[in-house]
Formats: sequence, C-alpha cells, structure tokens
Amino acid sequence: MCVKLEGPDAIEKRGKMKDYFFCVVTALLSILMCTNLCFPQKPEAIPREHGGGKDYRFVSSTGFIKVPFELVSNHIYLKAEVNDSLYLNFLLDTGAQTSYLDLSKAFELKIKKVDRQKVRRVSFSDDVSFFRLDSIKIGNLAIFDQDVVGISLSPLNKFEGTAFDGILGYDFLQRFVVEIDYINQILTIYEPDKFNYTGEGEVLKLDLGWYLPKVKAVVDGEHEEMFEIDTGSRNSLDFSALFVKEHKLLEKYPKYLETSLGFGITGSIQGVVGRIGTFQLGSFLIKSPLTGFYLEDEKSFSSLKIAGKIGGGILKKFKVILDYLHYHMILEKNANYDLWDRYNTSGIQLIQDDQKILVYQVIKNSPAEKAKIKKDDEILSVNEVPVSNYSLQELRNILNQEEGTEIELLLKREAKIKKVKLTLKELI
Repeated sequence: MCVKLEGPDAIEKRGKMKDYFFCVVTALLSILMCTNLCFPQKPEAIPREHGGGKDYRFVSSTGFIKVPFELVSNHIYLKAEVNDSLYLNFLLDTGAQTSYLDLSKAFELKIKKVDRQKVRRVSFSDDVSFFRLDSIKIGNLAIFDQDVVGISLSPLNKFEGTAFDGILGYDFLQRFVVEIDYINQILTIYEPDKFNYTGEGEVLKLDLGWYLPKVKAVVDGEHEEMFEIDTGSRNSLDFSALFVKEHKLLEKYPKYLETSLGFGITGSIQGVVGRIGTFQLGSFLIKSPLTGFYLEDEKSFSSLKIAGKIGGGILKKFKVILDYLHYHMILEKNANYDLWDRYNTSGIQLIQDDQKILVYQVIKNSPAEKAKIKKDDEILSVNEVPVSNYSLQELRNILNQEEGTEIELLLKREAKIKKVKLTLKELI
C-alpha cells in the first residue's frame, strides 16, 4: 500500500505548493560522487502477506537487520532488490523528501506507472512520473507496494564515476530507526518498537517539517540556527547566502576558494569554500570545519527557514541514529572525530566520461594551476599507473593526500601527450 506521509500543516496550504516541489527537486543537487558498491547477501523469501497495517516485514524475529554499505565521498550507498529482480544501487539521503528511481531503470524493468492523481503524495509538476514497486528488499527486510518518483539520474553519472539507480529518502526513513555506523560501514535498520537505546550518545531533537530532518546548532559560539541534516551531501557544512550576508562571513573569513560546492542534475553548484572558527552540534564542538558559502540561494533555504546544511563530512565523525518517530537523532563520537577536514590538495576536480578521466575544473592558485593543467585534459596515468586501474573515487583520494606529497600525471590534451608533476598543498 502507499503510506500517506504525516507532514506539517504548511504543506496543506496551496500558496506553498510550488515551493514544496522546488524543494523536492533541489534536494537532488546535493548528490555527489560514488564508486563501487557492495552486494549484500540475497535475502530469504519473504512472505507477501503483511499484517497489522504495516507495509514492511522483517524475516528475523529480532526486529532489526544489519546490511553493509559503501561510503564514497561521504555518501551512503547500499544494494536493494526491486520487484524480486535486480539488485540496484540506492543512495540513502536524508535530504530527499521522497524516494526516487531512475527513469531508464524503471522502463528497463517494466515497472508500472501510476496515475499521479491516485498517489497520496504531494507533487505539483506535470513532468513528474510515479512508479509503483511491488517490493524493495534490503537484506532480510521487504517493503511492499511503494510509489516512487521517476527522475533521470543519468546526468550525475559522470560526477559519480558509476551509475546509481535510486534514492531512499523520507518515506523510507520515517518507517524505521536507522543506525549509521560510518567506521564499520554497517547500516542497522530497526523495527521502531524493538529499538531500545542503551548507549552513552547524545540525543538531539529533530524538526521534521517539510519531511526533512533539522537540528539546532551554533556557529562560532554566537549564532544559534536551524540546520538540515543531509546525508546526501558530501560536504561538511554549507551556509545559505542569506546567512553568509547577514553575518558578513566572507569578510570575517577572507581566505576561501572559488570552486564547485557540489554537482547536481543541472551541473556544478558554484560558491566558495572556506573554514569557520567552530561549529557546535549539541555538546560537540567541531573546530575549523570545511564550509561551503552559497553566493546565491536555492529556494529551499528560504522555504525551510534554515541557515544551512550539515553533510557527510561532519556526520561521519559519529555513529548516527535517526529515530523519526520520536523526533530524535543520537550521536556517538567515533574514531573520525578528530581527523583534519582536508580539502582537495591538488586543486583538480575530476569527472568520468565513459572510460575517460577528465579534468572538470582547476582551482585558482592551486598546484594544478601552477602545473598548467587545464579543463578537459584527459588523465592517462598517475605515478605511472594507468587510470583504468583505479575507480574515480580512488583517483580523487590520491590527489587529496597530505601536503608535500609529489604526484606525476600523464595527460592528453587534444592530440598531445604531456607529463606534469604536482606537489600537493593545503589550499585552505
């Protein structure tokens, strides 16, 4: 069955309908780079019948499952079986107000399209398609009769380095208690009434208005604001243009880089990247986090009345437990907590076009610019190893090692082959 989402009263007001749909679409703009994903063991046969008004079923009587995920560019990717057919790659995204399936994959699997008027979900665009999935299986958990939004995810493939097929958003997360173990890359999904927390983590209150999780946090010890929790963002922290202007943050922190804040369906999201003094989440004080400063706002910032977004760069410092039913997020510090938040020490932004690895952007005053690397240069090898030996994410990791590391690249520009050497440097 289709579950009707319980949302804020504002969604029922016609005057805000257009803003809501804009939020749904712009949520996808935070989707960033991905590589190889892990395949969980095929679940046991799960009976189609499900009682008690629930549209899901655990095979195990324990009321929870543990499944591996792949952490790539601070993103959580897991495998799910759709309609007892193929394992597909899904991004777990708290910044998505619904769940999505790639249009081409929906047509390939001959998934039934649903009349939008029969779908009990808010959407206000004539371009949106809905599809009904008989089942989504994650490990030994099955969710039945799910309506998802069809959207083309293929424009993201060149930034991801591999194709992914869908997004699990609010309508998935609101059913369960979900624990994200970033260190061991294990996702634990609990039946809500079987979850009993006994750890020593800190409980933060969630606001779930507009179907997005938000918490209060303090910037530089003086500005307490609401921030969206966004596992779909690879960044540590992003500030809205309004917040940046109100508090004159570019004047306060003049050392910043003009670069892409991320990559979305419409292309790169431009802004500047710098560091602030401190960011306090509950009692946790994070010093000098990498921060993206938006120069022009997405409409979602003003619609949600938030100062910014907390992304995977900060979230991976914790074991994160999301309990939407009780409006809670629980944080436990992990081994990542004190790691330095390093940013692109080569100055090269990479994409993958078919089998080619190309330079998408060169940051000003970076080692890459000093070596005269240019946009659209093809990288053939790194330290004499062909790029075909690496995933896109592995190449990005090599080019973001600590300051002083020397890297040799073999490039192709038009018909000419060129060898260059970089000495990596902390840019901010």
